[in-house]
Amino acid sequence: KFAVHYGSEPLLGFHLAETFRKLHSGTKLSLAAQSDRLVEIGKAQFNDWCRNFALFVEHRRICVQLFSGDAVALCFQLQLGIAQGRQGDQASFYSKPWKLQPLHLDGHVGHDQSHWPPIGRFDVIDTSNLGDHIGLINMVVATAPLMRRHSTSILCTESLLAASNDATNSLSAALGTDVPTFSLLIGLAPIGLLAGTTLEAVSNEAALQSFAVPTQLQKQKQYRLRVHWKSPDVQTSSRPMDSENDEKTRRRVRIGSRELAAWFLSMYKKMFAHEDVSTLFSRMKRMQSNSYSTDMPRYTRAAIVALIRVVKTNVLADWASVMDTFESMVKADNSLLVGGNSLQDLYLQLAFFGVWTLPVLAEGPRQVQQRFNLQLRPRSNVEKLLGEVDPPSIVYIIFSVPRKHLKVLTGSGNKMIGTPGMHVSVKQEIGAHQYDNHFYTFHCYFGKFLKDGMDDRRPLFEEDDKGWQGSADLVV
Repeated sequence: KFAVHYGSEPLLGFHLAETFRKLHSGTKLSLAAQSDRLVEIGKAQFNDWCRNFALFVEHRRICVQLFSGDAVALCFQLQLGIAQGRQGDQASFYSKPWKLQPLHLDGHVGHDQSHWPPIGRFDVIDTSNLGDHIGLINMVVATAPLMRRHSTSILCTESLLAASNDATNSLSAALGTDVPTFSLLIGLAPIGLLAGTTLEAVSNEAALQSFAVPTQLQKQKQYRLRVHWKSPDVQTSSRPMDSENDEKTRRRVRIGSRELAAWFLSMYKKMFAHEDVSTLFSRMKRMQSNSYSTDMPRYTRAAIVALIRVVKTNVLADWASVMDTFESMVKADNSLLVGGNSLQDLYLQLAFFGVWTLPVLAEGPRQVQQRFNLQLRPRSNVEKLLGEVDPPSIVYIIFSVPRKHLKVLTGSGNKMIGTPGMHVSVKQEIGAHQYDNHFYTFHCYFGKFLKDGMDDRRPLFEEDDKGWQGSADLVV
């Protein structure tokens, strides 16, 4: 079965201008005849496309690869495959939420067991309106590094939900900053910004908004905005820019450390505006009558770090100074009341993404213990990790949540669960050094984990395929 989107219009994908061309001098077709001709032209073009597509497949000029799962995870796995220069046989992500299946880029395997085509950058990427549901910034930072820097390469993003009451401000509201600055830093810009004009018609959307009568059940305004992004710095030759040497020819922007750190802080506060209690109540009051696509929390600390990493590839700066300044600004800013609880998550993601490493994470815990006069649990023969002479600074935690504790989510029935927002809280509530650290980037599945008899630190996983419908506990 194929679920057709409610907003789909099957004829919009065809070139229909010739429908209104006069067949003979002085001949004027009736409205019914024009409608019939419009459908005939669409069918004829579709027939030509199918015939040409079959020829391309026959001559091995095209390969269709399908993936069912988390689109953002796929993009980051593709980024990893490009960076490593191989097919991506090592999975660093899971294929979809609540499942244990690793995301392997198996690709198309030919008769000679060779992969075709190899992982590379793309000429065209269309994201549909996923940005409405997961955040436009998440979509851009996931796809921008996958684009070829060529004059014909294009990234298409779309939104159906209004991000602002002012239609002209919708894109900048969704991005959390002005469009020229964002475009300059990520290396992609809307065609309308580059050319000073656009072929996208917005008058019909404005007309619909003016005639629409808001109801109690329809608090979210719909406003269709399709944006085509291109690289201002492109390769004019037919050879795509995929090699390391070509990457070095990219022109980059040079920005002062403090100015760039201040922009990161402004983006940080925009992306986590829901943590600002001073504006939370006014936003909740407005949402009773009018809500925007930016009202729901869409971002984690991994999202701001992914944005910084993309900017780092396009900007020349003293990055050690930039990150030191940014970290100081984040700690000094008090507008996000609960932002301090996610500071350790921010440090963790910065280290994972290879953007910046906090000095104490570069050292071992026992070195930090000596420098800050902290009390760590003593070495033990039972506690194998804590018994090591030099334990790692970053560790994975695996734990199980009994099914009975999930009734807060399943009490209304499994069909009402949706996509619950979760976070892991690591607390110490006893003693002088009390803390509560929140982590938002983790993976869950239903099943259980077992210890490997050969190595206690290599768990074996067993998944319950029924997921929410089953009876297994939740493993985090």
